[in-house]
Amino acid sequence: MCLIECDAQLCPQVMMSCKPGWEPITNKLNTSCCPTFSTVPKGVCVKNNIEYQPGSNVPNGTCDNCTCSSTVDPNTKLNTIVCTEITCNNTCSQGFQNQAVPGQCCGMCVQTSCVINMPDNTTHPIQVNETWSPPGDKCVKYKCENIGGQYQNVEIQTKCPTFQPENFTQGTEKTDADGCCQTCTERSNVCEMKNNSTSIIVNGCETAEPVEINFCSGSCGTSSMYSAIANTMTHYCSCCQEATTSQKEVDLICSDGSQIKYSYVHVESCGCHVTDCDAPGMTKQRRRRR
Repeated sequence: MCLIECDAQLCPQVMMSCKPGWEPITNKLNTSCCPTFSTVPKGVCVKNNIEYQPGSNVPNGTCDNCTCSSTVDPNTKLNTIVCTEITCNNTCSQGFQNQAVPGQCCGMCVQTSCVINMPDNTTHPIQVNETWSPPGDKCVKYKCENIGGQYQNVEIQTKCPTFQPENFTQGTEKTDADGCCQTCTERSNVCEMKNNSTSIIVNGCETAEPVEINFCSGSCGTSSMYSAIANTMTHYCSCCQEATTSQKEVDLICSDGSQIKYSYVHVESCGCHVTDCDAPGMTKQRRRRR
């Protein structure tokens, strides 16, 4: 009877090539001298021939969040990849717009205009380089400007010049193009205070030097318009006359060398005074001008 010994060095060297996610194992059988080889799964996930350990993230587009699980697919014998879709919140506040970001699933809110917050808790968007005025205040404007990449509200306030109706022609009142300031046609000769120097002589007594005397000169509004309500002509008249006066005293020197005190009216200011167009004095004036 012969004894046969097994020399493993004489066994053929087998080089096994395994697919991703698999590894070779050696099987030694008592009935065979040389071992056999087979492959078994590694317990990993495989995506695009890349192995991923359980619990690790698996890239799968920009809007999926994928993870390698510990669950084994009975068909492939590999661990399964579990994915959940990323939900984006595309809602932006007023003045902002959602814009896509390259390489990311969700976009981001980017400011595209300015927003004015009013005292009544209302908001008003303004585009860049545009202006907006509140309905109740046309003398205030808000402009949206892009300053260094930041959108900023610039407030512009218009200060109207003092409106004095007595210095303008009646019936020409109007509001400027912005709806802020009231204007009208200015009279060419406005009622104003003027002065000259004269000597005051009373009963042969005279001031030693000329005295400055103020007086009123200029025109005021006068108009004649038809009234449909009254079915007649309506007249508006105003005269340029003193508005405020004061009493002043001067010394008069008489021919005998004596001095006496004399009081006269000094005009302090002038203005247009509304008067009755049908007053007797006005009628006479109109007749004299004819």
